[in-house]
Amino acid sequence: MAAQTKRRIAPIRLLSIESDGFSYFLRQEVIFHEKITAGVGENGSGKTTFNNMVRLLFGASKFDNGHSLRTFFERDDVFEIYVLGRFDNSYQKSYNMRPFQPIGKKQDVVTVVCRLILNDPSVKRNYYINDGEFDLEKDLKKTLRWLEIDQFHKQFHEVGISKALIRSFSLSQGNTEEVLKKDEEGLANYLLDICGEQERIDEFNDIKKRIGEQQQQFQALSEQKELEEARVRQLQQLIERCKQINDATKEIQQCKFDLPISQYVQCLEDVGNFTSKIARMEEQYNCLHQDIQRLLDEQKQYKKDVPIIEGKYTDINEEIKTLQNKKTDLKIKLSELEANLTDLADFLKRYQDIEAIDEKDLQVKENAVEKEYEEAAGVWKVIDHEKEECEQIVQRLEVQGVVEFPKAVRRMIDKLKGSNIEYLLIADYIEILDDSWRQSIEALIGSERFTITVSDKDWVNVMKFAQQQKYPFWISPFNSTSCKLHKKSVLNKVKVLDDRIMGYLKKFEHFMVCGTMEEAFDWVKKGKSAILNHPYPYKVVERGGRAIKANGLYCGKDAYKAQLEEAKSTILQLLPNWKQAKDTMASAKKKLKQIQEMIEIQRHVRFVPVKKQEMKNLSTKKLHVQKKLNNLKEEIELKHVVMGDIFQSIKTLHSNLSRVAGIISEKEAKIDDLLRHLDLEKENVNNAKAALSRSEEQLTAEQIEHAKSEEYIENIATIEFYNQKIKEFEDRIKVLRTISSTDFILPGEELKMIQLEQKYKQHQKVLQSHRDEIVQVQENLDDLEKKHAQAEQEYHTMIEEVFTNIRKSLHDLSKETNIQADLRAFHIGEEKWKVDYRIGFHGKEMKSYRDKARLSGGQKAIASLLLTFAAIRSDGGLSFMILDEPFAHLDQERINVAGEFLQKTGVQFFIAMPYSENVKLLMPWVDMQINFRPKRVLEEVAPPITYGVINDEYLAKRDAI
Repeated sequence: MAAQTKRRIAPIRLLSIESDGFSYFLRQEVIFHEKITAGVGENGSGKTTFNNMVRLLFGASKFDNGHSLRTFFERDDVFEIYVLGRFDNSYQKSYNMRPFQPIGKKQDVVTVVCRLILNDPSVKRNYYINDGEFDLEKDLKKTLRWLEIDQFHKQFHEVGISKALIRSFSLSQGNTEEVLKKDEEGLANYLLDICGEQERIDEFNDIKKRIGEQQQQFQALSEQKELEEARVRQLQQLIERCKQINDATKEIQQCKFDLPISQYVQCLEDVGNFTSKIARMEEQYNCLHQDIQRLLDEQKQYKKDVPIIEGKYTDINEEIKTLQNKKTDLKIKLSELEANLTDLADFLKRYQDIEAIDEKDLQVKENAVEKEYEEAAGVWKVIDHEKEECEQIVQRLEVQGVVEFPKAVRRMIDKLKGSNIEYLLIADYIEILDDSWRQSIEALIGSERFTITVSDKDWVNVMKFAQQQKYPFWISPFNSTSCKLHKKSVLNKVKVLDDRIMGYLKKFEHFMVCGTMEEAFDWVKKGKSAILNHPYPYKVVERGGRAIKANGLYCGKDAYKAQLEEAKSTILQLLPNWKQAKDTMASAKKKLKQIQEMIEIQRHVRFVPVKKQEMKNLSTKKLHVQKKLNNLKEEIELKHVVMGDIFQSIKTLHSNLSRVAGIISEKEAKIDDLLRHLDLEKENVNNAKAALSRSEEQLTAEQIEHAKSEEYIENIATIEFYNQKIKEFEDRIKVLRTISSTDFILPGEELKMIQLEQKYKQHQKVLQSHRDEIVQVQENLDDLEKKHAQAEQEYHTMIEEVFTNIRKSLHDLSKETNIQADLRAFHIGEEKWKVDYRIGFHGKEMKSYRDKARLSGGQKAIASLLLTFAAIRSDGGLSFMILDEPFAHLDQERINVAGEFLQKTGVQFFIAMPYSENVKLLMPWVDMQINFRPKRVLEEVAPPITYGVINDEYLAKRDAI
């Protein structure tokens, strides 16, 4: 699809991208397909960061996930970042030109270099466009003319990479349907964000800002004028306020004259009241004291009676305890007799009718059966121990999921880990790629699997550990070496995870894998060795051949699966013998138990005559004990009756003591409370007398004369009244002085009212000055309004031109993709616009994008992309685009519909997609796949980006070029 712009340009194709120091990416050239390339990886694997690298290469100003130029410096030792983009600049016949020909580039490849230089906290960014390939190691040493970002944008604009395309890279991506969720005004703003003329928009906004500032100045002056007019009114009211202050001051003086007289009269009354109250309280104290004395005498008598009665209670209680002990002893004795009689009866019932058998014959049988049981149990324990060991191995392997090494190896590894020594166990770092050869390969490598390699500095210390632990395998230094392997070499069936163990595997490089003994012998004749895996592992060397055995499977992280399978197989083989041995042992045990039970029965039979005589004696003894027990019960019951009467007397006596003590405590508390109040009242009398003396001393001669007059005293109010009146008048004066914070009247200033007239004339002059200034500001504001109207007209013309170009681009693009689409813009007031976007598929009538129910998920995605691409093309070329997980919410069918649309556009796409087991099945329209993997915690950089199988043919073609 040719870009439809005002000037002739050829489509741009990005061949590859390479970075040095960018985030955690390894330095690596990543190739792009000329059509659609998919970047696949799990969340956090670096897809969005890779997209940000592409945005940086094209000169974008905004990045996804909140990234900035500074956040691309992830590694502490990186202070410069380079991103290289290699573009196809070969001659295109259909356009009769090279893509970068407008800026003078003539080589088949043009390399764009972006450089970031860190100078915390700022980052400097510039660009260089090289005609041909660019080698970082060589070409950076040359003197280069770096471009600033604005210069770079102009150069890219010349070759058809418009600012609209670059801005579209910076828009929020993800769910492509989000564009259609915007309302009509929001959709208009989205399109203007892509291709609006920012300079003219900024000029229009600047005029608006200046008008706002002038309006604020006009408002401020108007408010100042109103303030001055209010001040004049305040001055006119000031004289009246001053008169009110004088009147309130006189009232305060009269209240302050009468207040000390009121205080003197109040003190006289307080002294009389407190004296009367003290007399009443002293009389009440005497009555309480007499009551307490009478109660104390009563309490004394009760306390004298308590020990006498309690002594009687203790004596009778001791007698009962003695009788109870005797009763308990008899009960125990009787219980024992009854139990013994029951046991004897049971014994005789069970054994007296059984016939006696010769004891020696039974003993012989027991010995024979016991020997048979011990032999059977020994066989079962051996098999069970072996089975239990296998089951424990299975359980550990299933739970832990790691290879289980021999005990000596595990002990040695634990020792090295505890000492923080770096080591490589050869079995850990060999992955067997062909599981059918595992038995043969592990048998061939043998004990070399348990060789532990360490650094030279740790070698001696680790050998000391090995000697102490009697480690039976080699301790060796790291040994890196290279091997040139024959394609039949057995080492081709293993993957060595660390080159530092390669030196100890080199001796196996001449072992060739063979399918027949004849093939193996041919290799021996050629000076090589051979190994076979069928039907059993077999090694063939110059001296001949022999069978070999693995003695356990330990190589690689998946070896635990082979160990698990081997252990399960062993358990299945052991189960029949284990069950048979267990049944044999159970049968022998049952026979032995029967013989032992018979011997025990015969032993009891011999005691029958003795047990009969013992039972007769015990029955006589039981009758005698029962009689004694009945006599004791009667005596104890009589003692309990006497004890109950004594206890009731003690209870009544203690109740009386508690009652008297409570009454005494209550009356003593009343006395204490009364004494506290009495002291308080005495203190009040003294305070009242002192206050009376002080108030009399404060009176003037005139006030003393008025205090002696009964007529004057009758008109004297309370102290509270005078204090309240003084406060009211003082508050009134305060209010009058501070009605306005600008017109505060200082004490004494009310007498200078004449000066208020002079201030009034000064404020009139200031007011006139403000009126003149308001007229001037109004004239300036009118001029700005005219400029605003002109700028607004130009702004509207520009917006209409933008939407006209988008509409034309939308028509052209929809025809190329077999879709009907139209766009109309409407001005809705001030600087607001709305658009009506209409689209139709498969020849159906066009409907508004707001009618989402008529569109499938795939059609919604196409409608969003079609409008975005049209906006980009309206401002320049559209030959390359990045999309970040645009279809994550769609099913396979709808993704394919959207993908077919992307194919029709002819644009080169890089699409970041979430991880899928088979991207080719999910997206048959993807031409090439690259795979991202997340950085591990202890790794400095992320794993290399790899290519999926679907693009092997394309890579081969690129290599051939």
